[in-house]
Amino acid sequence: MLELLMVMVAMSLSAASTYSEGRNLNKFLLANYSKEILPRLILTNTMEVNVVFALGSIIDFDGVLGIISFGGGFVISWKDEQIAETWKQSEFTHLDKTQLSVHDVWIPKIHIKDMADQISIFPFSSYFDSETTYATFDQNGTAMVMLITNLKTSCSIDMSYYPFDKHTCEIYLIYSHTYYKLAFNTSRKSAIFEHTIPNSEWSVSSSVYRTDLHALSTIVYVLNLSQKPLFLVMNLIFPCMVIGIVNSLSFLIPIESGERLSFGVSLLLTFIVFVTTVLDNLPSTDTFSFFNVLLLVQLMYSSIIVFGIVQSIHYYYQDCSKPVPGKIKRIAKFIMSCTRNNKESVRVKPCTEISEFDNGSHEKKFMDVKGYTEKDLNNKLKANDSNFTKGFNQETGNRSLCEESITWKDVSKAWDRICNIIACIFSLTMLIMYSFLICPRLD
Repeated sequence: MLELLMVMVAMSLSAASTYSEGRNLNKFLLANYSKEILPRLILTNTMEVNVVFALGSIIDFDGVLGIISFGGGFVISWKDEQIAETWKQSEFTHLDKTQLSVHDVWIPKIHIKDMADQISIFPFSSYFDSETTYATFDQNGTAMVMLITNLKTSCSIDMSYYPFDKHTCEIYLIYSHTYYKLAFNTSRKSAIFEHTIPNSEWSVSSSVYRTDLHALSTIVYVLNLSQKPLFLVMNLIFPCMVIGIVNSLSFLIPIESGERLSFGVSLLLTFIVFVTTVLDNLPSTDTFSFFNVLLLVQLMYSSIIVFGIVQSIHYYYQDCSKPVPGKIKRIAKFIMSCTRNNKESVRVKPCTEISEFDNGSHEKKFMDVKGYTEKDLNNKLKANDSNFTKGFNQETGNRSLCEESITWKDVSKAWDRICNIIACIFSLTMLIMYSFLICPRLD
């Protein structure tokens, strides 16, 4: 441990320098230096520029305008062969590093494609900021400059799966030197997130790739934004589904209460206000999201529910003297019979009563005991047959009268049951379909 400490002290002493040495080194390096010329010994050689991007935070993402505001830093490095060659010929080879103003040395001019407010990554906020920005050089000519900035750039937005939407923001770094050959490189596979402040609304991932844009070497940092949907699900999708389900319960309110129509209209107006609020947060594009379609269908569904309520009230208060059409009567009787727990059965006389007409055997035995003649027995059987036929005809007439007794109130009840079943099935189907569509976006 003592030996290591002595080595570190020796290295620090060998690297120590005075103020005058640092000033003389900078003056010597810039004596014959021209910042307008590419700092290569052979100007036709390509200058390689390495760019690393570190994301600080997502300040804002405007889904309506498609603009992302973010803060971060760029670390740009390159090899300045003129500085390295001059340094070797100086008497300051014992110095390892120095820093020079960005206004005195060659700096790769880089701008960002599709910027919203500015195009350069050198957004000096003041004169002081400009004058205190330096490039650090080491003895072999490796230069590095670090820029901390807030930028705004345009993004390609996809609102199809809102609020489970994902967007891609591509940051194109392009150099502005068309006279010299520059090539962009990066030592990272993505942006640096070690010091990124988490955003409460968006999850961020990144990738990077190189390409050529209009024969210019370009490096592209891709920011993938994923919406955190919990807040929007609780405040948009869930209320929308609740309104749809409550709509289906409108037909359970008794018409006699007089509140059914006002209940349906109130839900319709509530949904219209809800849709107006949601549309303020969605971009005005020609690409509809599935949530837009859901809102449109739910709005039509609420309107149809109100129409069904009005039709039910119309049936209920229909003039009783007006006969119910045959088709409507048969449909109403079928619906009411299907929804009744115990169907009305046909009344049949007990076996003890029917046994009185069992081939006259009972009467014959009775006549034998009483001493009646055969003629009296035949007259008795004819009378019983006539009573049985009359009773059967009366029972058949009663059943026909039951079928004819369907009133407009019964039609209204049957209509309520049909609408209630259809509304519940529709609400459940919409929920399942929307869940099926957005499930692939939950990965």
